[in-house]
Amino acid sequence: MATIPTQNAVPSEAPRDLKFNSGKIDELVTSLEHEYKDRFGRCHMTIEGMRWVFDQLMERFKVDINQAIIAAGYIPMDSFQKGAEITQRNQILRDEVTGEYYRWDGDLPKSVPVGSTPESAGGVGMGAWVGIGDASLRSELSKSSGSSMVGHGDITVGEKLGQIDTEIDEFSLNSGFNKIGRFLNIDKLREYAPSNTGMIVYVASAYSETDDEHHYGGGYFQSFDNSASPVDDGGIVIVPASGDIAWRRINFTAYDMCFWGVKPDGKTDNSEAITRATGYAKNNRVILEAPRGNIHTSEAVPIYDNMGIKGQGKAESTVFYKTTNNKFKLKKDGNVVLEVDALCAFVPEKWDLLDSSMDSFCQRGIVERCMFRRLGLTTSNVAEIKPHYGIFLGKSASPYIREVGIEGALIGIKAMCAFSGIIESVGISQWNGHGYAGIDLSQDNNGIHYMSGTSMDMRLVQVRGFQFGFYISKLQYSTMLDCTAEEISPMHGEETSYAFYFKDPYCITMNGCATEYVTGGQIMVSSLPNAAFRPALKITGYLPIDQKNPKIPTPIFAVDGGGEVSMNVVIDASDLTRQPGLSNLLPPYVSGAGAKVIIIGCAGEDWQGKSGGVFNRLA
Repeated sequence: MATIPTQNAVPSEAPRDLKFNSGKIDELVTSLEHEYKDRFGRCHMTIEGMRWVFDQLMERFKVDINQAIIAAGYIPMDSFQKGAEITQRNQILRDEVTGEYYRWDGDLPKSVPVGSTPESAGGVGMGAWVGIGDASLRSELSKSSGSSMVGHGDITVGEKLGQIDTEIDEFSLNSGFNKIGRFLNIDKLREYAPSNTGMIVYVASAYSETDDEHHYGGGYFQSFDNSASPVDDGGIVIVPASGDIAWRRINFTAYDMCFWGVKPDGKTDNSEAITRATGYAKNNRVILEAPRGNIHTSEAVPIYDNMGIKGQGKAESTVFYKTTNNKFKLKKDGNVVLEVDALCAFVPEKWDLLDSSMDSFCQRGIVERCMFRRLGLTTSNVAEIKPHYGIFLGKSASPYIREVGIEGALIGIKAMCAFSGIIESVGISQWNGHGYAGIDLSQDNNGIHYMSGTSMDMRLVQVRGFQFGFYISKLQYSTMLDCTAEEISPMHGEETSYAFYFKDPYCITMNGCATEYVTGGQIMVSSLPNAAFRPALKITGYLPIDQKNPKIPTPIFAVDGGGEVSMNVVIDASDLTRQPGLSNLLPPYVSGAGAKVIIIGCAGEDWQGKSGGVFNRLA
């Protein structure tokens, strides 16, 4: 069924119009008819029609030269071969051999003997015989410079016409669109100022430097009135140096980071391209789509307010490789106040650790379906070049981290204060002995412990190879669901490690969490001075698997209130059995006045009560 176009004003991006126009492009280059009609019913010439007009013009050019000569006021005096006497400037002679007419440009009178030619009777040129007919014109046009007589360089007219025929044939091929409105990259597009609005061109790539390299981020651009002065963002809006008309990208459905020059080729430093892309996303509140491949960058990947980055999958589909340990600069009032060595950093409008205003929080930042690694990290150099942080949340409001992998950092995810956030289906790993904490939610400012946030929802977070799987201090009303800590062991030079380490947990729930191969304790809960609330931790369905012998004597579970505040820890439906034969894995205990542990329906030994700590087993 034929597509019926709309009557929308030009330019129209309606799908029906785009499909209709694609057919018209085929009609333009393929049809043997001389005209085709656009979606408004107006007639335009096809390439065949253009060829026909050209042929007609060439036929008109071949007029009767004799009529032209008479009309010009010349007086024919027969021929060189028959001889003549030239006494007037408008008297002309014909060369019987070529049919060309000549006038005499020298002194008069001029005697021409019988049997002469233009060359034998004085020569051809200025001050001698000058041709006036089409034979002379044909002779000039046939020279190697003949095309220059009609504005086309130092080739013959025949050669130029051959080029035109070749170009027409190329337009007719399936690849003919390659000859129409094509720019190599955005820089070339920026050099061309459009003459009017509504022009549509194709750009092969965003930032390719040569025609034969792999092209990323190409697409269609349309000229528009730039009187409102949109800025050149390097990917969507491109503003030429002059004029009031700019280019804007059209016909795209996702904000591909390749639009701004990101190349997932495993070799290009994409730091500048990532800066362009994230700058646009920050200003326009959009989610960027990261391409499949290895994206190298010498700087941390920044996440700003109300924007995010979404890759193509957690399983090494989209991998950001940081190539240096360059530190990201967090600023306040234009001044650098904190520098962090991170693979990815959530960046607020201003960095102020003690400020409670929302400007000091990165708000609604998103990272999804990608991995972050330090390029070239090995077991032999991890101590020297590992990044301090994988993802630096800092101060974040409603952060969203989902299906993300983080490898090789001292601390996988670090937040000083985060609230209303989700960390889901995240894997964080490090070589044993080189990682401090997989998740670190704590704020220790000059020895003073502050609240680290509220309402953090951690689901399916898996950490491996750290001294502390989860290190959480003064976090309020948050949930941990199906979180695991594996291969937990002390860092080199350290002796104590725990899978889960809590300081003043204010109403935190653990559900379905487990560990494997922990060389240390399972859960440690302690209290800090000046508790703001009554610490409480609820644990359901906890399972420690394949316990290992700690380096030094360490209790499998420990709750230490320190006599500072009342503290409740409730554990139900869990297997708390201590694996036999591990000499340094000590029995669980609860200590400190006001500290209480309640066990419901759990396997495992009774806990020791110390210094006023209370243990109750209800079932």
